[in-house]
Amino acid sequence: MSYVTDKYSEGKLIIRAVDLPMLHKVNDEIKYDCSVWATEFDMIMHDEFESVSSTLLVPNVGVKTYKNVGFLVDSDLATIQHVALTDSVSSGSFKNGDFHADHSDFDTLQQAADYIKNNNYTPMNEVNISIPLNSVVGLVVIKCNNELKHLKAMLAVRKCLYELTGIEFAIFEYDSSCGILKELALTDDLIETINSATDVNKYDYYTNYSDEIYEGSINTVIKHL
Repeated sequence: MSYVTDKYSEGKLIIRAVDLPMLHKVNDEIKYDCSVWATEFDMIMHDEFESVSSTLLVPNVGVKTYKNVGFLVDSDLATIQHVALTDSVSSGSFKNGDFHADHSDFDTLQQAADYIKNNNYTPMNEVNISIPLNSVVGLVVIKCNNELKHLKAMLAVRKCLYELTGIEFAIFEYDSSCGILKELALTDDLIETINSATDVNKYDYYTNYSDEIYEGSINTVIKHL
């Protein structure tokens, strides 16, 4: 087992759901727009990603997620600020003193994990956390019919984040029907299969901290075996 799967088995893994990179046309060329991801990670690196919504994953319980892709957070290295069994319609932040949520159900993350496990509770929960960069332990794709297309977009995200952080994040697959998490080995065969899903191979992004637009290609994939 890996560090990430060990954390998952302990009920200490959280997913921060992020929008799938959109396709857009630039000078007659289709690219992935990774700006949402770049902006979130720039905020993380500036210690400004605070009180954000996320979801606790519990092993062997098919907890539903807000979106089909995201990144994984080690709860021991993040700051847990609010725990709710369902969407609490949270807003604001503890740092600014304007955090608000409709309800709070548990005092600790462990209490939530125990309840979800003991009751096989699968609806999406909401955990508000502050995320430092060292707590981010991987990227994740939810298993679904469009998974290959989502994986292709996540290869763009992975290279974008490598340029920003210098970290080669592993990609994991999460099956929300049964609560199984596994790391994907980016072998040549798998990359060839992913590439067959779409011929889009370039990406760009900007962040809140720079007016510059950055560009890149995923023809050369960072392998994580």
